[in-house]
Amino acid sequence: MNNPETGKITWFFKQGNNSVETLGFLRDGFGAFVIGGPTGSHCTGHEEGWKDKLDEYIELGYIDEKEAKETGLISQDWVPPKISRRDKAVVNGIIRGIENNLFS
Repeated sequence: MNNPETGKITWFFKQGNNSVETLGFLRDGFGAFVIGGPTGSHCTGHEEGWKDKLDEYIELGYIDEKEAKETGLISQDWVPPKISRRDKAVVNGIIRGIENNLFS
């Protein structure tokens, strides 16, 4: 699995009891914004870096989109879900911050 790219939402998947669980992962300069997932959308905090959060989800069994397609967990033509207005506002704010070097 490659590291998620800064400023781009990377999607991860896990087989749940009755469905596939999905979460989005957006890196900023140090931390990350998680879209959905087991605890809902949130930003990392209190010195928790993006790698710490990613490792946590990998330990829970989440795999990236490429592996999910290779294993048949999701279809080859899977498209990302629409995200809520609130999540979209946070994502846009993070991307603007990256573009303006606010996270350096």
